[in-house]
This record gives sequence, structure tokens and C-alpha cells, in this order.
Amino acid sequence: MPDTSIIILVLLGHMIGDFYAQTDRMAKNKRDCFKTLLFHGAVYALCMGAVLGVGIPLSRESILVAAVLGAAHFLIDLLKYLLWPAVKEEGPAFIIDQCAHILSMAAIVWLWGSQLVSRPFVSQQFPQSPVATLPLLFGFLCVLKPVGMLFERGEILEPFKQKPTDAESGGDRNAGKIIGYLERTIVFFFLLHKQFTAIAFVLTAKSIARFEMEKKKAEYYLIGTLFSVASVFVISFLLGLCG
Repeated sequence: MPDTSIIILVLLGHMIGDFYAQTDRMAKNKRDCFKTLLFHGAVYALCMGAVLGVGIPLSRESILVAAVLGAAHFLIDLLKYLLWPAVKEEGPAFIIDQCAHILSMAAIVWLWGSQLVSRPFVSQQFPQSPVATLPLLFGFLCVLKPVGMLFERGEILEPFKQKPTDAESGGDRNAGKIIGYLERTIVFFFLLHKQFTAIAFVLTAKSIARFEMEKKKAEYYLIGTLFSVASVFVISFLLGLCG
């Protein structure tokens, strides 16, 4: 059975390579442009190799795992590229794509992860931090862009969404994304230090800011807020950050 640190390092490499190192434009273009798909695959492999290289001593096994993870990711994206003309449903395609990546990483780590050992500093803590550095870093990065992309590309809130007007379609969406990032960041660190009353204050403040909205739109934002906050609780619980 592989060490927990190895599992988190692989997931961290995936998250950086597939979310933070991939722009929205790249994600859109790789559906139709094979060169963009190749470029993303190369960037992903570099990110995965860099993360594993920092967290795991260099060895034949670590190079093999990084290479196989990069190749598996590219093959899954290639399959999506080939099937996209017949699918063209962003929400289900995004969720199935991420599930396929997670299953492939689980299989690879299960086969070779037990041969890897993380560096000693990986399990250390920042001063004044109640948890180890690696789960803290992974959890923080996870509640930002990946959760935001799940809402956006996974179309979690699509059934509750009203059609936006022309005036709302641009700036309001970007502002909502930034508000979501800030909201999840604040809740994450309050939860980390068990400041549950402060979390309630954040939710109350946001509710007051949306008080004068029309009912259907207010309900949409409320559902979004609850999904957003719930995602922080779930991620923190799974990583053992709020135990």
C-alpha cells in the first residue's frame, strides 16, 4: 500500500498540471486542435514530474511513475479529443474525464507507489499550523480553481441557473468567480482553526449582500454558496484537516 504522502503528491501534480497550468483557452482549443492537446500533455508531464521530483528522491521508479502518469493523462485526453465531435456535452464530459484521470492515477499508484518514499520535509508542518504542510497545500489549492471548475464546466448549478442578460454575462460572472475563491479561502482557514462561528458570520454577510435580489436569482446564489461551502467541508474532512 503506497504512503499517503505519495497519493497526495500525485493528486497535487495532477491538479497543478490539469487546472492551474491549463488556461481556459487551452482547455477549449484542445478539443479541436491536436497541437494544443500535445502541448497540454507536455505541460502536464512537466508539472507532474516537477511535483514528484520535489517530493520524492530521484530514482528509476520515480521517473517511471512520472512518465506513466503523463502518458496515461495524454491517452485519456486523446480519447476525449477523438470522441468530442459525438459528445459535445461539456458537463458530463468534464466529470467523466476527471473520473478517468483519477482512476488511472489510482491504478498507477497502486502498482508502483509502494516503491516510492517521500522526502522527510513533506510530512513537516509550517510554524503555527495544526496540520502537515502537504495536505494543507493540497487542500488550499483544491478548494480554489478545481472546485470552481467543477461548478463551471461540470455544470453543477446549471438546472438552477437563469439565463443571464447581456449586461450580466461578462463582469458579473468574473466577479462571482472571485467571490467564490475568496469565500472558500476564508471558510477553509476558519475551518482549519475550528472557528465555526466566524464561518457563520461569513455566510450571513454574503446573504445580506444578496438580500435585495429577486427570489429566483437569490435562490440560485444561495444554492451555489451552500455547494461551495460544503465542498470545503468535504475536502477538509477527507484530508483530515478538521478532525
